[in-house]
Amino acid sequence: MVADGMGGHAVGDYASNLVVETLSRLALPHSLESLLDEARIALQEVNRELLEEAARRQVRRIGSTVVVLMACERFCGCLWAGDSRIYLYRDAHLTQLTRDHSRVEELKARGLITAEEAVHHPAHNTITRAVGANTALELDQAWVEVADADIFLLCSDGLSNELRDPEIASVLACAARAAAAA
Repeated sequence: MVADGMGGHAVGDYASNLVVETLSRLALPHSLESLLDEARIALQEVNRELLEEAARRQVRRIGSTVVVLMACERFCGCLWAGDSRIYLYRDAHLTQLTRDHSRVEELKARGLITAEEAVHHPAHNTITRAVGANTALELDQAWVEVADADIFLLCSDGLSNELRDPEIASVLACAARAAAAA
């Protein structure tokens, strides 16, 4: 999992740590579906706690992006809110499994800006979903069947804002070659 705090250093750390600690306490599941359900419930509780903490501290927002990858047998499930991502590197091809919850992603989806324009857009850091951002936490979910030699990369925007997909793919290709040689 990756949790990237927002709202300033101290409160961002508080939010991301609460997300990580809460999800780390989840029990081993009977199924992937039950684990994702438990994670969703836990994140809803964290969302409520962060809203209460923001009110207590009298700050506008204490929040965190979150991206979670959970595996059971040959399947993985993903949950996310915000602009932290999951990539899958399979058969020398990089695929972004998550879709950013951001203003620029909405503009790209509507065809109003290109991917290149999004990089330098004034709203490129404006996210539309996060744990602690709104009373109703919306989490997206995806499933993927795992194949031999798959490599998953979970990252915050700290990586995806600095490296383009071809650069990320190149690094993961090196990791794949090293793993195959081991």
